[in-house]
Order: sequence, then structure tokens, then C-alpha cells
Amino acid sequence: MEIPNLKHRVEARLRQWVRRRQPGERLPSVRDLMARWRVSAATLRAAQSTLIAEGLIDVRHGSGAYVKSPPDNRWVAVVTELDLLHSGVGRYHREVARHVMAGLADRGYRAELYLGSSQPGELRQTPSNERFWDDLGHQRIHGTIFLAVPETTAWVSRVAGLSIPAVGAQTEYQPEDHHEAILNQAVALLAERGCRRLALLSWHNKAREYFMRATLSYDDVEICESWMRGDLEPGLRGAGWEGFREIWGGSREKPDGLIVLDDVLFDDAAIAIRELGIAVPEHLQIVTHAVKGMPTHSPLPVTRLEVDPAEDAEWLVRALVARLEGSPVSPYHVSEPTCVTINHPVTQRYTQNTFMVNAPPTGEVK
Repeated sequence: MEIPNLKHRVEARLRQWVRRRQPGERLPSVRDLMARWRVSAATLRAAQSTLIAEGLIDVRHGSGAYVKSPPDNRWVAVVTELDLLHSGVGRYHREVARHVMAGLADRGYRAELYLGSSQPGELRQTPSNERFWDDLGHQRIHGTIFLAVPETTAWVSRVAGLSIPAVGAQTEYQPEDHHEAILNQAVALLAERGCRRLALLSWHNKAREYFMRATLSYDDVEICESWMRGDLEPGLRGAGWEGFREIWGGSREKPDGLIVLDDVLFDDAAIAIRELGIAVPEHLQIVTHAVKGMPTHSPLPVTRLEVDPAEDAEWLVRALVARLEGSPVSPYHVSEPTCVTINHPVTQRYTQNTFMVNAPPTGEVK
């Protein structure tokens, strides 16, 4: 007669045997195990039933029992070095992250968002979220989308050394830069409206180059060194407010057109424009980068060139899925920003730090 806990002992022994074998390997027959372990067929079959329920083995009728491939519990990592909760981070970055996570879920992929602690403009030499690298080292991740990581030696070398499919920043699969398309469209719009003295507010490192290139097509458009602020510090609170004041006070002649390449900078600059009492659009016309789908509240008449973060997110998700499936990645094409003109600003109470919206604006989409 078999003792009461023999079934559990046989289960443990069979489980240990299975974990030392490769998926697809056939187990010895019940008769062989009966002879080896000197137990009954009923005890062995009961132990096998337990391991089947645990997903460790699979019984094929007429063939025997086989070691089952373990379920793939790995996930896709969505990585950004930026602290997306920081007030200085533009809305675009948060919206791309949100749409990427939703796109992966729609396709049935389990995903984990890894946030860094870097502020805008901060270039950490080493990644601040070590949990991602730890999960990667333990083979818990089978694909990665990098949203915003700096071009530092440490980051570039780590990304280049990945053994799993990856797309996004610092990889060969990343969306093209929107800023040049925005500047080309913004310069064309302001020139069409008769603006001939153009100013720039940006913290994008190539903005000055794009801006000067965009104005070359217009012989009568004037640009001045003191009107170009493409070196603003993203992490500095009120950078747009200070930058615009420097532009306006930099020379006796004033610009009649302003291009702002970030929605956070525009919020800051709008405060300075109102404080200086500048008539918009009579004395200054404004075109600003904006994020499609975000509220169109504005304290000033403005033309928004809206970039759709959902498009970039969708391409990133499709690119990673293609790489996971071993398919070619479709090329990325920059879409022309949507032009939205707000002719009537909102009635607002404001302080130097924030605008309080009292009524919705009206807008026209061109």
C-alpha cells in the first residue's frame, strides 16, 4: 500500500525531471517510470495530471507525454529617459507614450512603461532607470520602443548592444524630425501674410539651421541674430518668457512675425507679450508648434501647426511589431502639420505662472 504523501513526492520528482529537459522532449513511458520509481500507474497518472494543469507537460494520445514550452511571459518595454511628470516636458512626449501603450495593448502585447528622472535639457551620461536594464538582463523583455533618450556615449553604446528588436530614439528605426517641416510651413505662412522680420523661439538644437534655410527662399524676409533664440534651456522655468523679452528688447527694430517651436515655450512667451502690451496680430503675428488633440485655448490670436503624436506612436508600434515578426519595416513619412488659426483669444485671468481659462476660443482649420 502506498503512503498518503507518495503522490506529492512523485509530482515533485517528475517536476524536477521536466525542468531539466528541453521543450518537446518526450518523457519516459508510464511503464518505465513505474519500474524506475517503483510506484503504481495510478500514482504516476495522477502526478502527470498535476503537471498538465501547471502547463509543464502535454500528453499526446498514442504518442506519450512531452515537455511543454513555457508560456512567453515577457513584455515590450517602452522607455523614456525623460520624467514625463515634470512640468517642463512638452505635451507631445506624454501623448506619444500614451498612444504607444494603447497601440501595443490593441495588438495584444503586454507592455511596461519605464520612466527616467531626467528633466528637459538634462543629458545624463548613464540611464536613470536601472530597472529596465535589470529586466533586460533577466530576459523579461523581448522588444523595446525608445521614446526619448539622449545622444550620450553611454546610451548610444547600450542601445547599439541590444540583442532584442528595438525601434525609436538612437536606433536605425525612428520617426523623422518634425521641426524642419514645421519651420518651412511657418515661414511660408508668415511671408504670405506680409511679415518680413521673423523671430524664432526654440530649444531644439537644429532649429536655427532649419530656420535660416527656410528663409532663403524669400529675398525680402529679414532675420536678425538677436531675434533667433534656438538655445533656450528646456529645464529652465519661464524660458519662453525670458527668451521673448530678450528678442523684443534686443534691437530698436522689432520683428513682426514670431515662430515658437514648443507649446510650453508659447505659454511662457504669451505672458511676456501681454505684459509688454504688444498688439497681436496687428504688430506681431505668431505661429506656434502644437500637439493635435490638445485643448486649443490661447490667450492671443495665433496659428497653431499641429503635429499628431498618434501618427508617430502608430508608426513606432508597427515598426516594432514588424521587427518582432521578422518583417520589413515600412518607411516613415513626415505628415504636414495641421494648420489651425485661432482668431479670437480666450477671455482669461492670468498670473506670470499660468493662464486661467474662462471661455473657449473659436478656431478655423485650414
